[in-house]
Amino acid sequence: MTALIQKGSVRKAEGRTVFHFDQAFDEAVKTPRVYKSIAKPMVKSVLNGKHATIFAYGQTGSGKTFTMQGDGYQKAGIIQLVTSDLFRYMRKGEAKKRDFVIKVSYFEIYNEKIRDLLSDDIVGSTSSSASSSSSPVINRNNRDKEIKIRTNEHGEIVVNVIQKEVSNVDEAIELLNEGKSHRTVAATDMNEYSSRSHTVFRITVESRSRDIMDEQQELSVKCQGQEIVRISDFNLVDLAGSESLKSTNNTGTRQREGATINRSLLALTTVIQSLSQPVKKRPKHINYRDSKLTRILQPHLSGNAEMAILCCATPSKAFVEETRSTLKFAARAKLVQMKPKINEVMDDGAIINKLQKELLEVREQLAE
Repeated sequence: MTALIQKGSVRKAEGRTVFHFDQAFDEAVKTPRVYKSIAKPMVKSVLNGKHATIFAYGQTGSGKTFTMQGDGYQKAGIIQLVTSDLFRYMRKGEAKKRDFVIKVSYFEIYNEKIRDLLSDDIVGSTSSSASSSSSPVINRNNRDKEIKIRTNEHGEIVVNVIQKEVSNVDEAIELLNEGKSHRTVAATDMNEYSSRSHTVFRITVESRSRDIMDEQQELSVKCQGQEIVRISDFNLVDLAGSESLKSTNNTGTRQREGATINRSLLALTTVIQSLSQPVKKRPKHINYRDSKLTRILQPHLSGNAEMAILCCATPSKAFVEETRSTLKFAARAKLVQMKPKINEVMDDGAIINKLQKELLEVREQLAE
């Protein structure tokens, strides 16, 4: 079962906890219907310069990766459908008046370390046994390299991973499949191909106005430093599933991975809990730095993005408590207030032109 969380409420009724959400889908519902309900409108917002994030959240084995990435063959996931519509909408309506550049990055957070899934340094990362102690296979020259998170001069959070420009849907999907082959997975008692890491497939959209100007108008705009670039990120996040040791019977490496995953999800839950409170009651300090995931997604979680959460749950009675925990997380998340804005910056050429113009004005004043 997949629950769509955008608006909702929780109430007690006859000794039961009743959750109200915009939509709930059973296991028979196809992914395109889920996509149409949440992600399709967000694609147009991203093309217009707004950030967006979609999470797949839930216990291990509940269908998160299938929902986000499909089966890799004929059944498309949210990521493939987003990518397809992104390139299709670029050629329609108001979007036709802008020039677009699309870039893709793909990385995972494994044991609180960031790994670039599009890097040539990664050879492979699949373990075949639940009790295996093998680690991801990484090029010896890059074994000790740690990917950093930094804040740039504009106060934006940047992850130092490879960004690859794509010109069509096929190129983007090829990068998705390439990255998937490098993701860390392993067998557990609950899932033969259990994701051992969180992954973020990020689509960055840059656009410039294509307004036709004569040479004099174009020179005037450049001199005034008014060349504006819209830059937006669409984060498609497949979270590793929360794990109960008694259900997975994990030992060794798998057990340590599960503990790290649960701590990371707890950090996300804590951040969501803080953000869901009224502004006057909200903690003065929110611990985004408690995990790499919340640190990377801080700008989006804090409100400057459209956000949706796909909460995946199994209908089995054996996992009622895990399902209840998932729905409680969703109920808190829907209280977070989002106020996305169009993200516009001046490109380097415009900034240089503006500074040169200001310098010329100063020199003229000094000469008088």
